[in-house]
Amino acid sequence: MLAYIWSYMLGMFLVTWTDLLRLGFRRFLYAWWRWYDFVQLLTYLLAFHSFLVSAIVVRNHGEPYLHRIHWDPIHPTLLFEVLFTIAAVLSSWRLFYFLQIIRRFGPLVISIGKCVKDILLFWVIFMVVLGSFAVGLNYLLEHYKYNKVIRDDKTIEQPFYMTSIQSAMRYLYWAWYGYLDPERLEVIVGNCCPQNLETKHVIVQNAAEFLSAVYYMILVISLLNLMISIMATTAGTVLENRDMEWKYVRCQIWWEFFEDCRSLPPPFCLLQFLVHGFVFTLRKLRGDKKQRSAWDMNFVGREETPSEKERYLELIRTLKGRLLRHKVIQQMTNMEYFPIAGISVQLLNFRNAVCDEKDLSEPNTSTSTSESHSTTSSSEQ
Repeated sequence: MLAYIWSYMLGMFLVTWTDLLRLGFRRFLYAWWRWYDFVQLLTYLLAFHSFLVSAIVVRNHGEPYLHRIHWDPIHPTLLFEVLFTIAAVLSSWRLFYFLQIIRRFGPLVISIGKCVKDILLFWVIFMVVLGSFAVGLNYLLEHYKYNKVIRDDKTIEQPFYMTSIQSAMRYLYWAWYGYLDPERLEVIVGNCCPQNLETKHVIVQNAAEFLSAVYYMILVISLLNLMISIMATTAGTVLENRDMEWKYVRCQIWWEFFEDCRSLPPPFCLLQFLVHGFVFTLRKLRGDKKQRSAWDMNFVGREETPSEKERYLELIRTLKGRLLRHKVIQQMTNMEYFPIAGISVQLLNFRNAVCDEKDLSEPNTSTSTSESHSTTSSSEQ
C-alpha cells in the first residue's frame, strides 16, 4: 500500500512539475485545486524526506528495534508519521475536486471553495487578535510562574496557562471554542508574615480577567458573527449564478485533461513520461528543432486543410445555434431542462410535437386539395 502511495505521488509530482515548466508559476496557480495539490505534494515530499532520514539513522546507528520510549522527541519517524497523516487527510479531501463535475454537488463545492478565502482572511485577523492578547496576558502573569501558596493545608501552584507565549496562545485558542474559565487566571503570589497569610494581587487578577472578557467579546461575539455573515453572502452570490459558475469550473477541469501529460492518471502516467522523456532527450541530442512532447509549450501541430477549417467553423456555428435555441426554448417554456447528448428534453418534445402536427396536417391538406380540384372540374362541366 505504501509503495502504491509513493508511486502515485511520484506521478503527481511529475505532472505538476511539467505543468510548472509549461505554464509558469503564476499561470499554474490559477485555481484552488492547484494550490491544494501544491500543498499536498509539499507535505508528501517532507514526509518522504523524513522517511529517508529515519531509514538512514536506523541503518547507521543500528536501532531497528529500539522502543519508542527511548526515541528523541523530534525523531524522524515521528515527523514522518505526523506529516504522512496530514497528507493522507489532504488526499481524502481531494475527492471534492471530482465532485465539482457533478451537477448536484458542483455548485455546493464551488461555494465552499469561495468561502475558504473568507476563512483564510478571518484567520489572519484572528491570529493578530490572538497574538496581541497572548503577549499582553503573558507579560502580566509570567512574573508569578512557579509561585506556590498554602491554603487550607493544601499547596496550590500558579496555573501555567499564561506563564509563556505558547501556553497563552494555546489557552486563548481553545477559549474560542468555549473553554474560557476565569479560575484558570488566578494569580498565586505566596504566603508572607509570621502568620503565614496569603498575599493577593487583586488588581492584576482583575486586569487579566478583564482582558480575557474583552478578547472573548471581540473575537467570538464580533468577528465570528462577521465571518458567518460574510460567508453567507459569498455562498449566496455563488448560488445565484450556480449554473454559470459550475459550467466555467467544469470547462477548466476538462481543459486540464486535454493536455498530453494528463491523458493517463497517476501512477500509470509514469510509463507515458518514460516514453515522452526518451523522445524528448533523443531529439535534444539530435538537435531537432521541431520538438514534439508534453514538455513543449510552443508545439504547433500540422497545418489544417481548408476542408478541416470549414468543418471546424461549421461545428462552432452549429453549437452556437444549438445554445441559442436552448435559451429561446427555456425562455418560452420558463422551465428547467436536462441536457441529453447536447439536446434538451424540452427541445426534443418541441420538435416531436412540431413533426407530429406537420404529419397530421399533411393528409388534411391533400384531402382539401383534391376536394377543391373536384369542385373546380364539376363547375367547369
